[in-house]
Amino acid sequence: MKHPPEAGFSLIEALVALALGAVVMAAVLGTVRTGADIATRFVRAGQQDDAVSRLADLITGDVQHAVGLPVTRDGALLSGDGRSLRFAMLPRPDSADSDPAPVLVTYRVATGTPMRVTRSEGPLDNGRPRVSTVWETDSLLQFVYLDGRNRWRSQWRTPAIMPYAIGLAVGAGQSDTPQIVAAFLPLLPIACAMGGSGALDCTVTEVQP
Repeated sequence: MKHPPEAGFSLIEALVALALGAVVMAAVLGTVRTGADIATRFVRAGQQDDAVSRLADLITGDVQHAVGLPVTRDGALLSGDGRSLRFAMLPRPDSADSDPAPVLVTYRVATGTPMRVTRSEGPLDNGRPRVSTVWETDSLLQFVYLDGRNRWRSQWRTPAIMPYAIGLAVGAGQSDTPQIVAAFLPLLPIACAMGGSGALDCTVTEVQP
């Protein structure tokens, strides 16, 4: 008397099923990982945009408080190259100080991984400045300067005048228009900028590089 075949899978069928299951799981995990990578890139891009916006606001605020005071021994009104930028400015309004003295503000690009932009602010007479890191990024960075011919320069070589604007080029295309741009206002005598007049001529005149 013949016995009916036992129900179940043979060893070969089980191995085939396991192999198919492994292929399906690998495909699913790959899809999940790809989605996670895309989401991470979107988050990082959003954070990068926010950081650029905050840095642009900070630099613009400083530039709009700039005053035409010499900041180097040879009397340059602005000292700037691709890695650093220095100029004199009025400090941000402070209710505790009704007669603020001008300060020297310096931005530097520190090479490394990540690259850092630092900002220091201190007295014009070489006092100890306050230094803080205002941005960190994996991108290449370079300060650039807009001259009177509407061209961006990697170094400012005209000590007696200010550039029309400064910029920070982000990424490999540093010869292109920078991502951060801050335009200098027409320079005023410091007493005029602080609200005084007296016998000073406080007429606004355009700076012509």
